[in-house]
Amino acid sequence: MSLRVARDIVMQQDFDSAALTPLCSLIHFIEQPGLYIGEVVHGDNVVGSFRVQAVGDGAARQANIDLALVRGMQEPVHLVLAGGALVFHSSSGTIGYAVKLWRAGEKRRTVEFDSRKLGADDLFGVTLLYPGNWEVTDEKDRPLCGLTVKACKRSKKPYRAPAAAMMGLGKESLEGEEPASLKQVQTQVFKAEGRARIKVRLAQADRVAASAAPAKVQWRP
Repeated sequence: MSLRVARDIVMQQDFDSAALTPLCSLIHFIEQPGLYIGEVVHGDNVVGSFRVQAVGDGAARQANIDLALVRGMQEPVHLVLAGGALVFHSSSGTIGYAVKLWRAGEKRRTVEFDSRKLGADDLFGVTLLYPGNWEVTDEKDRPLCGLTVKACKRSKKPYRAPAAAMMGLGKESLEGEEPASLKQVQTQVFKAEGRARIKVRLAQADRVAASAAPAKVQWRP
């Protein structure tokens, strides 16, 4: 299918694991069965809530939770297999959402997941539309590594981006190493590995290449 997105989404040049927008997502693996309560946060305000029921059998290994839709629903319940993945994303807007998750029924709230403080096994994925050089930083804006996004060539056929690439972000900075190379519209997935927050921003745009990009793109989720 052809990819058609709003101009403000296409033009977005910075991404943050603590502020999800349509071109980025977070994956958290929920290990223990039980009922969990979730909150959708924008800034300092809670704008929506939901529930997750993790079960031993009879459910899918992945549950997709659209934070933009949660805002307009009354406590939706998402069913997932214990040990499976919760995929948090936003289908609209660029204001950016954070998400918190904790086990229900406990007197003292113990946070299971907070997108503003990622755990070692959490994954942050970003789909970069704009060709150029991108910079990856941590929660204190310290450089971690670089990414180079190469523009796709014009063709009569719709462009189909390659499969997602994976990169670990351990305690050692990758700054100074050769930047990872991506194709336009390819998704880069980062494994947090102790990084509390991951930011990605466009450092230098390749405007000549961007102007020559194809009009139709086939989306690979």
